[in-house]
Amino acid sequence: MSGGALLVVGLLAALVVGIMTVFGAPILAIPIILLLPGPIITLELLRRQMRARQIKRFRDAAQARKTDFDAQDRQTLSR
Repeated sequence: MSGGALLVVGLLAALVVGIMTVFGAPILAIPIILLLPGPIITLELLRRQMRARQIKRFRDAAQARKTDFDAQDRQTLSR
C-alpha cells in the first residue's frame, strides 16, 4: 500500500473511531490536522534556503591562495 493510500485509510479509521467515541471531535480535528503541516513545511523550506545561502556565502568567501614552493618542494612534486 502506498504512503498516500495508507494516510487516507488511517484518516478514515481515525474518523470512524472518533465518531464512535465523541461525535464532534473528528469534525473539529480534521481541519486542524490538515492545516498543521503547512507552517511546518514552510519553516523547513525557509531553514533549507537559509542553509543554502550560508553555503553559497562560504564558497564565495573561499579563495585560492598562492603557494610559494622552494627547491625541495619542486623536487618532491616532480617525482
